[in-house]
Amino acid sequence: MEQIGDPFGQNMSETTLGFLALLRRDFASARQRFEQVIVRCREIDDLFLESVAHYHLGWIDVQTGNPGQAKYRFGQQLRVTTDIGTEEGIALSLEGFFATSAREGDAEGAGRFFGAAEALRERKALFWNRRFAFHTKTLQEIRDGSDAALFEAGRVDGRNADLDDVVALAFNMVRGTHVAALT
Repeated sequence: MEQIGDPFGQNMSETTLGFLALLRRDFASARQRFEQVIVRCREIDDLFLESVAHYHLGWIDVQTGNPGQAKYRFGQQLRVTTDIGTEEGIALSLEGFFATSAREGDAEGAGRFFGAAEALRERKALFWNRRFAFHTKTLQEIRDGSDAALFEAGRVDGRNADLDDVVALAFNMVRGTHVAALT
């Protein structure tokens, strides 16, 4: 892709290599690849792959113990996906906010984000490949933990909430977060 000067192809390749690095838990390599994708996406106005890169960077931050930066990344992904109108991206963002809330000890808030994502997936028949879902470990931990009832109450609330309200809540969480200078 570099030889033929195809930036979209380069982004697709980098995204795939970044995803593989993330699965191998080579966070430094994955981060570098996804940050490069974002820079190139902005050069060619590719909002879709930019949102994919932010999503994966969010999971790198979750897995490396930086929920504040993860919220920023999931917020960037949510901003882009709402701009382009992809409901799958919105569901993925809300699943990211579920994980950051859970990692910060907010079981009810985690449930609200998870329930909203779950309801959106069901309403729109969105595919969810559990083998590639990064949040399944966190979901199992919170369901097995002492805050399971709080999580479940939040989940019911999220399933019944107006999606726009849950998206606004996510954006409000990002506004209150201080993060390092990021791509």
